[in-house]
Amino acid sequence: MSSINKKTIYLILSDNELIKYLDNRDIGELILSCKFIYNKCFKYTLNTLHVNFGMVPRIEDENINEFNSGEDLLSKQAVHVTKLIEGRQQYTSFLKAGPELNYYILTKLINSFTNLISLELNIIIAPKHSIQLIFNNLENLLTLNLINVVITLPSKEQNSGGLKLPNCLKNLELIRCREIATDISQPIALSIYLYKIDFSDISFINIDTTSMAHLNQLSYQDSEPIHNSSLTRLLINNAKLAQVNTTFSNLNVESFNSISTNPNISNLAFDFFYYEAPSAITLPADLPFPYIKSLQFNTIPGSFLEIVKTLVNNCPNLEQLECYLTPRYELEDLLNSSSLPKLKRLIINNYAETCKATLSPLPELDLEYIEFGKFDPMKIDFSIFSNLSKLKRIKITSRPVHLENYQSIQEYYNSLKSWRIDYYPLSLNCWKA
Repeated sequence: MSSINKKTIYLILSDNELIKYLDNRDIGELILSCKFIYNKCFKYTLNTLHVNFGMVPRIEDENINEFNSGEDLLSKQAVHVTKLIEGRQQYTSFLKAGPELNYYILTKLINSFTNLISLELNIIIAPKHSIQLIFNNLENLLTLNLINVVITLPSKEQNSGGLKLPNCLKNLELIRCREIATDISQPIALSIYLYKIDFSDISFINIDTTSMAHLNQLSYQDSEPIHNSSLTRLLINNAKLAQVNTTFSNLNVESFNSISTNPNISNLAFDFFYYEAPSAITLPADLPFPYIKSLQFNTIPGSFLEIVKTLVNNCPNLEQLECYLTPRYELEDLLNSSSLPKLKRLIINNYAETCKATLSPLPELDLEYIEFGKFDPMKIDFSIFSNLSKLKRIKITSRPVHLENYQSIQEYYNSLKSWRIDYYPLSLNCWKA
């Protein structure tokens, strides 16, 4: 085998008659390599598990008419869950549960894994005591995503305090999470009850803020401004919080002030609801954010451009800015060289394959790194970087459709003077020589 070049080896590795090219020693090496690859792939395949309502028998499948007659259904669901988790217990670290799993199955599922570091619950309704028992058993959990989760509280538990999160939790995502008073406790009944809930008429989920002492990242989205005080409470009571992902409409004056004065919050990321009204945003125009070093924006609606510009200009120590380029605004609208003296990294994402936005020359900045996400490499004109004297590296990632004429791309980039180009399947790295 040592006399065969690598290209030939790659070609013959998938050939059914590979064995005829090998002597006994090479066959032994191949077997060991295959075992190693198999073990690696096997563990990786079992690392993540997603269980949803389509993977277990449902009420509709079994024609159950009475909510409280679901014992047989629960038994059948338990059998299916047992089959799903068989052989996975020691390997699965990332678990997604939902949508629409009843809490009996949810508890059995989650309690079967001892090494979970990431858990996502999506469209789940369960009693508080069941969710609390689950959290108590997740000693190693680092990331928790709660999406449209409803916690039910019996009358006797309505003053029992907030939900306590796992002790080691670092990253928490809360999207439209609610709690509601109800004495229904039967799993089948609750799974049907989910469809009858008016999400705008119940309170936001109550979380014990003392259990969030080690939280590093918080993602929060809620369509009801009445619940914004919940985010404010979470921000104020988490001294170690370093990153916040939310929307402008979920922040009020008190929230903005809390972020402004917290020396640990250095990263902010914003999404936008299509129904958000800029007039309802309460960002004070002169409020400084001296501790913010990174800002990230999803696709910015044209009506929010002035608000985004205000926030960017009020971050004098900003080092990284990430945004999407759209035809609604020019990139230079966000880049004021006088207010961004420390900006080092700029990440520009292309929001659509058919985007007609153009790149204008960038103003004088001390940028050292620029990344273009999902851009056509042939549309990047290097003359726009002429004002960036400290620029060291440009990374361009592309879609497969952009690389159909790869030879032209190589000819164009090889012709650039003072740049060294590293070519990868879907990206280019350009280094200033």
